[in-house]
Amino acid sequence: MIATTVVGSYPKPPLPDSGKPFELRRTRRAMERGEATPADLERAQDRLVTELIKEQEEAGIDVISDGHVRWDDLVTPFAGRMAGFE
Repeated sequence: MIATTVVGSYPKPPLPDSGKPFELRRTRRAMERGEATPADLERAQDRLVTELIKEQEEAGIDVISDGHVRWDDLVTPFAGRMAGFE
């Protein structure tokens, strides 16, 4: 048997024709403006992870991933902790 999985991050915005609003991106931007809390962000992340897990299960994926939705990108968490980066 060859196990299937999803490698890397899920796309951050939805496909243009999906008709779905992208709550996570909106919540991140609201946090930057001081209009949302870390708890709001965590709830948006949790809802998206639930959706992605369901999608993978329905597709028959063997090894399920959270799609790295808690990282806005792969570089920022590291660069933000290095001297000289903002």
